[in-house]
Amino acid sequence: MADSFKDKLYAINVMLQNINELTIDSLEDLDAVEEARIADTVLDEVKTDVLSEGWDINTDVDWEFAPDTSGIISIPYNVLDLSDDDGNVQIREWKLYDTQNKTFEFEDVQTCKVIWDVDFNNLTHPIRKYINIKAARIFQVRMIGDRNSFGFTEKDEAEAKVNARRSENRTGKYSMRTTLATSLNRTSL
Repeated sequence: MADSFKDKLYAINVMLQNINELTIDSLEDLDAVEEARIADTVLDEVKTDVLSEGWDINTDVDWEFAPDTSGIISIPYNVLDLSDDDGNVQIREWKLYDTQNKTFEFEDVQTCKVIWDVDFNNLTHPIRKYINIKAARIFQVRMIGDRNSFGFTEKDEAEAKVNARRSENRTGKYSMRTTLATSLNRTSL
């Protein structure tokens, strides 16, 4: 298999090839090919799981959420997770909830660390490759049920994850204060 992992169509075709199925020509073909539709679903599922870990490419540290006129802070649906420095806020009913005061109402802007869902095609190559290999392996097991027949292995997935974390370590902006803890978290499998 080529080492391109360029876009979502390519990723779905890698997954189809992994179970020895014919590839599709465009994403419009998803509705016509059940295996391709399932591959697309698995790819989205795995992408969300991987991005939920929080990578530099999908994490903002000081994102400000302003309350509306009734004091409510609605959370966009592309937020996978968020936290504040005190641990006093969380997402409930797609609104920000103050756990200390037991309310959805806020008077001030709330600054949070946010982990965002990002479109597959907008991710870096190493992260796309890791997601694609993991998704292809899971797709193969679900569709065929044989972990050993052909395709990617857990070792391929682990290597892809290490490469994705290495890429992130090269591009991340780390200070002396955060480097040690961040590096330890980023290199753990």
